[in-house]
Amino acid sequence: MIQHAEQPLSEQLDHFVLEKVSWNTYQHIWKALEGRHVFATYHKGRLELMVTSFMHESSKKLIARLLEQMSMELNIPMFGVGSVTCQNKDLELGFESDECYFVRNQPAGVTRLKRPLDLRCDAPPDLAIEVEITHRVIEREKIYAEAGVKELWRYDGENLRFFHLGRAGFRRRPRSKHFPFLRPENLEVFLRREGDQTQHEIVRAFQTWVRQNLAEFHED
Repeated sequence: MIQHAEQPLSEQLDHFVLEKVSWNTYQHIWKALEGRHVFATYHKGRLELMVTSFMHESSKKLIARLLEQMSMELNIPMFGVGSVTCQNKDLELGFESDECYFVRNQPAGVTRLKRPLDLRCDAPPDLAIEVEITHRVIEREKIYAEAGVKELWRYDGENLRFFHLGRAGFRRRPRSKHFPFLRPENLEVFLRREGDQTQHEIVRAFQTWVRQNLAEFHED
């Protein structure tokens, strides 16, 4: 049966791991949690459940708002699917990103608003965002690599890092794969204003910065 892997549930009710979980059991748990604010990550029999914090949600939403504002200013089409569940029964994996996007394309499977995305037949998102205020036990990069997500952004509350998927897995890169003019530090400047300014003020300041650098972006 299911065994607990890390801490007793009484010690960390917002984040725990279950071992030796079958795919069917994972499916039952995932369906029971539908509509609740719990992230379920499944990888080859290991199931991690996590309730996110206010700081986590605020940070991931700010990153999303900055990215979406930039895509509008530069007229780069994106199709956001938020924290949609992605699953692949054959690979025994299931996960939710903090935010994820299809960039410059909108696959037919997504237009039907399928939930979850079945990665055996549906294309994976092009870009995923992970905010890591709380450490996760299951290695996220490995799951994203197996799922075929081409670009991963990881933010730990201070530093933002970009990773591109290659034959040997993810490697850290100085620029975004899908927005090659963009460096992590371009966004970090605005993310560090959180707490001192409202999200609205930060996004408006970022909008001004993007407009001031439009020519440079198009040259890149």
